[in-house]
Parts: sequence; structure tokens; C-alpha cells
Amino acid sequence: MDNASNALIMAAEILIAILVLSLIVTVNVIFGSFSRSVNDQIAQNRDTQFNSHFYNYMNRANISSSEVASIINFSKITNDANGYNRVDPSDADANKSAPYYINVYINDEAFFYGFRRICNYRQCIWKCRTF
Repeated sequence: MDNASNALIMAAEILIAILVLSLIVTVNVIFGSFSRSVNDQIAQNRDTQFNSHFYNYMNRANISSSEVASIINFSKITNDANGYNRVDPSDADANKSAPYYINVYINDEAFFYGFRRICNYRQCIWKCRTF
């Protein structure tokens, strides 16, 4: 009789341990999904804030030359600060390897790829100001 009660106590201890472990796993999954959603929200807010620099000028016909220069300088500083390399905008494989590179398009021509082949940075700024 003594062995049977000890066996029942050991079985109850194992069941309690399994219940505690399943409770820990459940809490971990709940907090993990909560933190994932918070991190996704933070990333989305950061992306929206960053993109707001460019959305203000999108599809506008009356952009001044100083605004064009500001966009180009912001893009160049961001690309240089993050170590992003210039890629050919028509090369899909290169764009997959550098998805965060910022390219400015002026009259459907990529500034850092098209204009830079023709002239240096200061001359292009001067040409943009004369549009």
C-alpha cells in the first residue's frame, strides 16, 4: 500500500510539472506574439516617418530646385551613412540585393544612375536648378 501511494504521488508530481511547463510555454507564446506585433508597429512607424521625406514631393509638378537639391542630398547622405551601393535601376537582381538603396528619379531618369554617368554631382545639381 505504501508503494502505491508513493507511485500516485510521483505521478501527480509529473502531471503538475507538465502543467507548469505547458503554462510557461503558453505565456511565452502569448508574450512573443505581443512583442512581435509591437516591433512590427515600431518598424512600420519608422518606415512611414522615413518615407514622409519623399511622399511630400511625389507626383507634384511644382517642385522647386531647392526641394530637388534637398531630396538628392538627403538620399545621398542616407545611402552613404548606411553603406548602400548604387545599382542599375533596371537590373532586378541587383535591386534584390540592395533593396534599401534610395534612388531619386527626375523626369523618369534615375538621378544617381543616369545623370551621374553624364556629369558630376555639382553639375547635376546646377542642371536640376535650371529645369
